[in-house]
Amino acid sequence: MKVLRAHLLICGGTGCQASGSPAVKKALLEELDKKKLTEEIKVVETGCNGFCALGPIMVVYPEGVIYISLKPEDMAELVEEHLVKGRIVQRLLYREPTTDQIIPTMQDIPFFAHQELRVLKNRGLIDPEKIEEYIARDGYAGMAKALTEMTPEQIVQEILDSGLLGKDRLPNLESSGEVIYAISAFLVLRLCDAYRYNSCLINTPHRRTSGAQSPGSVPQDRF
Repeated sequence: MKVLRAHLLICGGTGCQASGSPAVKKALLEELDKKKLTEEIKVVETGCNGFCALGPIMVVYPEGVIYISLKPEDMAELVEEHLVKGRIVQRLLYREPTTDQIIPTMQDIPFFAHQELRVLKNRGLIDPEKIEEYIARDGYAGMAKALTEMTPEQIVQEILDSGLLGKDRLPNLESSGEVIYAISAFLVLRLCDAYRYNSCLINTPHRRTSGAQSPGSVPQDRF
């Protein structure tokens, strides 16, 4: 297995696309090729990072350093300084407006520090067009549990307990089979809704927006 020393996660969401991330990515790849770093550093175009106003954005792992408002002409310096010499490029870091403090890591920026991501927990972390990356972060784990470990009755009870479909929304069903059928229909509709939502985003030119981060999370995250 190839060992990589760094992952460069460049935002490909709508905001960053509009502010020039494709050109930034192209320049970045060219610089990595010039420095012969393509075998040890991987560039991943992710979905929306959530910091659209400061795009294009790139996060460098394993350090977690976030660079903002990038331009193609910044790539030569960034590659040489950070990836070759190991020195963070200070001028490309986030500066907190209220204190003028430079904050190099994404998780320490107040905008992100107080967020608890659920459906969007993979935001900016995976390539939304590679299902293997989603599965590696427990994608579809809820569906796998429902299909392999739970009885139909347990699934029905889980849905009722979750509040996604309260008993008051069920018709007057006379048998457990009818209840299971109603719940199944509900889940299929939720899956279809999620599929349509993701598809309409993924298939557009600016496809990597929030709905593409965790396909399937909307209907299955409760399990």
